Amino acid sequence: VMMYACTAWWTNCSSSNRRKLEVIQNKALRSISRQPWFVSNKTIRNSLGVPSLGEFARKISKTFYKKAMVSGSVLIRNLTLPPSGLDYRKHPIVILTDPP
Repeated sequence: VMMYACTAWWTNCSSSNRRKLEVIQNKALRSISRQPWFVSNKTIRNSLGVPSLGEFARKISKTFYKKAMVSGSVLIRNLTLPPSGLDYRKHPIVILTDPP
């Protein structure tokens, strides 16, 4: 539920807010798996098979843009065009090229 429509909002989310979301995810996974404090978050995610939020957002975005490129609607295909201007960083397609 937390990552609904992440293709649109993840790039507009500040890095501090992304970090807060990842902390929430890490706390929830640690609690669910009942792991002690010395087990790394990455180890917990890997053992549970849960990607980080940034990895998940990139995966969902790749799927979205692949489908959009072959869409019958011109408006949806236009979403895949490279952005121009000063708002380049905040365009959702940037998530595929820039690290989160």
